[in-house]
Amino acid sequence: MGHYCRICACNKPNEPFSGKWHKDHICKECSKKPKEERCAIDQENEIFGFIPLS
Repeated sequence: MGHYCRICACNKPNEPFSGKWHKDHICKECSKKPKEERCAIDQENEIFGFIPLS
């Protein structure tokens, strides 16, 4: 049973998740990205989560 990374939107096994990023649902790959880039992706996902697609 893996976890879902909220930045790259992928289901990955437990190994790519560690430390403080595990509880935030961010994989090791995405945790290396600059904070500004991660925040921009989070904001974009939040905005598009509220917009109906139909």
